[in-house]
Amino acid sequence: MHTRRLARHFHTYSVTLKTFNETPGLKNEMIITQTDTHKGVKFIDAMEHKKYAIFAIMYHPEYQIVGMFPEHGVTTDEIAFLNSLKLNRIARKNKNRI
Repeated sequence: MHTRRLARHFHTYSVTLKTFNETPGLKNEMIITQTDTHKGVKFIDAMEHKKYAIFAIMYHPEYQIVGMFPEHGVTTDEIAFLNSLKLNRIARKNKNRI
């Protein structure tokens, strides 16, 4: 699990942790994979369904690939690799073949 701050946010509205915990459909079906705090409110950056390949992302993952993180010393190659590795692993679970 990575704990460095790798996402650049340009949104002011998202699902707060409070809303997530008070909404049974979200709490019972989704797993929080990334959170952040904005103006003292903890909100969800990313979550995924417990059973299905459904993801919710509240930032622009494509921005990570264009080199916006020199202050963190994070290479854009590393971020792109981690994003593609996650999607590749999930895609390989699909038993359908051409």
